[in-house]
Amino acid sequence: MPKVAKGKRKRAYRPKTSTGCPTCRLRRVKCDETRPACLRCVSTDRICDGYPHVQAPRSSHASIISLPDIAGPALDIEIRASPQSKRSFSYFLQRTRPQLAGFFGSDFWERLVLQAAHRESAVRHALVAIGSVHELSERQTAASDVSRAFALEQYNLAIRELLVAPSQGGERGVDVCLIACILFACLENMQGRHVTAITHIQSGAKLLRETLCDGENGVLRHGVFGSTRQIDSYVPLDVLARIFAGLNSQVAMMFGDEKLKLVEDSSRGTIDSGLPFSFSSVREAKGIFEYGYCLYTRSQPDELSCDPAEYPAAVKAHADHFASLTSKYSFALQAFFESKGSSLTPKEDIAFAVLQLHVLNNLVSLHAEQMPQDSQSRCELFQPHIIKMLALGEKIVSAIVSDDDHGGQATSFCSDMGYVIPLYSVATRTPDLAIRGRAIELLRSTSRQEGLWNSLLAAEAAERVMEIQQREARSCNHRPDWVMSPIVQPFLELDGKGGRLRYIRMEQETHTQIDVVEEVFSW
Repeated sequence: MPKVAKGKRKRAYRPKTSTGCPTCRLRRVKCDETRPACLRCVSTDRICDGYPHVQAPRSSHASIISLPDIAGPALDIEIRASPQSKRSFSYFLQRTRPQLAGFFGSDFWERLVLQAAHRESAVRHALVAIGSVHELSERQTAASDVSRAFALEQYNLAIRELLVAPSQGGERGVDVCLIACILFACLENMQGRHVTAITHIQSGAKLLRETLCDGENGVLRHGVFGSTRQIDSYVPLDVLARIFAGLNSQVAMMFGDEKLKLVEDSSRGTIDSGLPFSFSSVREAKGIFEYGYCLYTRSQPDELSCDPAEYPAAVKAHADHFASLTSKYSFALQAFFESKGSSLTPKEDIAFAVLQLHVLNNLVSLHAEQMPQDSQSRCELFQPHIIKMLALGEKIVSAIVSDDDHGGQATSFCSDMGYVIPLYSVATRTPDLAIRGRAIELLRSTSRQEGLWNSLLAAEAAERVMEIQQREARSCNHRPDWVMSPIVQPFLELDGKGGRLRYIRMEQETHTQIDVVEEVFSW
């Protein structure tokens, strides 16, 4: 090693801190100073020695957590009853909240839900429960009865607080109940109880529909929730409507058609005007895409209201219209990406990849539904799109694993759009077995929960679909490395016993459709 001349060496000045835990100070790493034990130590299975130099809190029954990083004045949230409550809430802030906010960021998770927790004990208890469950999941250790009981206790407290009339003659807005439905669904999903999560989603969607139709802005008219006087809401109804519309679309993919009317906004004018699409940010582009998708599902022709003879033509015209809009949107999105060039941050770059993945998935779905299942031209037409989808999926999964402190071994959670649904589509749609195998491998490479969709369960179902199609292909003497899809619209159905694959396959001899339901996994 070359020697440095005497007097030339300079050491960068960094002021020492005495506020971190002794473990982090000994390791010479920055301590996040979470109490009673820092998350940097806990997340790496180290023992945090605590903070002996810190004065005791002002009360043995309450702790204060400051939130200076959200928009507006800093909030001090009081977490009562036990140090575990404060710890779990801190875990939610530092670990769970960024994951749930997803690739695009979320004003709901990053700011609004915390403002609601400042005053609403039901929301606060729900966030503590979510933080507790997430910590147990990431530590990947056998949860003790005490740990499980704590999360359940906080969950029950949140439900109880919703059923109690607000004190001092106050009122509880509808938005608090809708926020609770979202948090409860999230909590159930994190524990693998997807059917219960769906129940919360459907209950919240029903309440939201009633509220929007009622014309009131956020206050229930009856029961224990107060009078009809309008009060300020924590979360605007249009934000909640978008969240439930996204969750409902996931329910629809498992259980059939579920439609939720969105609050009208500026995106409607953008889509219907006929003018070119333009965006100023990735998040704005995502908002327009989501609105267009919900508009498509909401305006689909109703078989009961159509002349049976005209129904197929109406469906095709509807799909063709939105396929044209999606293609137009795709070109605008690519132009936006090219105009930004290197100015996109790494996070924005991955968010763009996620959005592009969903755009391609919609394009393939809209066109494929109108073509015969055994059409060779169908395979050739969409193969470039599917190859691009696989490449985008690899890029996204790689980014998730590299950013994960646990190397992708612990389950990560997201409440927004991600990669699981499009990769499941690739794994069940393309006739190329090599591409299918790679898509399934990506789904299995890391444990990921995106809303109702779990990557490991999706991989298992996709593998079963591929086995069925290979069997059918062998019976029809197709190429060994390609299969024509004998399965129409495979749905994953979940209940308290497990998951089943529901699909329609063609009977080769009679050329008739056969409804099939088979169990894929159980719990």
